Amino acid sequence: MASQTKDAYIEGVDFSPSMVSIARKKNKKLISKGKVNLVEGDFDTLPYQNESFEIPMLDEHFNKKYKHEFTEYSRTTKKFVPFIY
Repeated sequence: MASQTKDAYIEGVDFSPSMVSIARKKNKKLISKGKVNLVEGDFDTLPYQNESFEIPMLDEHFNKKYKHEFTEYSRTTKKFVPFIY
């Protein structure tokens, strides 16, 4: 996504250290250009302030803790945009 737009900045969160490592290797150039930041974390407590994002995208992360995760998703979004791919 970051490589397809001029002004996009992408933050990625995954609870798996190995997945973050793989994603960092695959996005090395975009990370060095400051277009991507990938962190290890959990949706229970996202490491972002309220209303940090314009358009968050979610990918296969909702599970049995759905309600709390959705609350965190909403908290970190400036305008609620339910975009899940």
